[in-house]
Amino acid sequence: MTGVSGGERLLKIIRAFEVAHPRCSVEVKEMALSDRFEALGRGGVDLMVSRLPLRQPDLVVGPILTREPRVLGVSADHPLSGRSDVTLEDIADYQVTEVSGMLPPELEEAFIPKHAPSGRPLKFRRLEHHELGELITMIALGRIVHPTAPSFADHFAHPSITYVPISGLPMWETALVWRPGDAGTRVGSFLEVAESI
Repeated sequence: MTGVSGGERLLKIIRAFEVAHPRCSVEVKEMALSDRFEALGRGGVDLMVSRLPLRQPDLVVGPILTREPRVLGVSADHPLSGRSDVTLEDIADYQVTEVSGMLPPELEEAFIPKHAPSGRPLKFRRLEHHELGELITMIALGRIVHPTAPSFADHFAHPSITYVPISGLPMWETALVWRPGDAGTRVGSFLEVAESI
C-alpha cells in the first residue's frame, strides 16, 4: 500500500485488518510522484491511496478515506502568509508548483486550475528533481507556493512554512485504488475492513 494522505481512517483500517488477519502485515510505501500509478499497474503495490478525481479505466476507485479543504503552502514571510484566506486571483501573482505530465489530466486540473476566474493564467514552476525535500525547501524559500490539503501540512510541518486556506476550490478527496480483478484476493479482505470502518 502506498500513500500517507489516507489520514487517521487509514491507520484504523490497517490496524483492524491486521487484527482480523494476524498472518498478514500491511507495508506502507511512499512512492515517487512520477511512479505512483505505474507501480500499482505493474503490481509493485497492491493498493494505493490516491487523490480524486481519478478516471483510469485500468484502476478501480473504492472507499473514500478523506475529504479536506484546500490550503496554500507559502513561506512564513510570504506576502500571503498573514491572510485569512486566498483566491486563485491571489495565487496567480506567484509561481505555483508544476505537476504537468506527472499526473493524469483529471488530477492535474484538480491540483489547481490553470487559470484564475478572470482568465489570467497561473504561473507554474517545475521542480528539478520532483522530490519532497526539494518541494519543502522551495516553499520555505518563497520561490513557489504550493496548493495542497491540511493533511500535507500536518505531516510535513516546517517552521518556515505556513498554510493559508484557499477559497473557491472544492474539497479534495482521497480514496483507495486497486487493479481490477484483485478484489477476490487479500486486497478484497482489506477492502471489506475498509468498508466497515
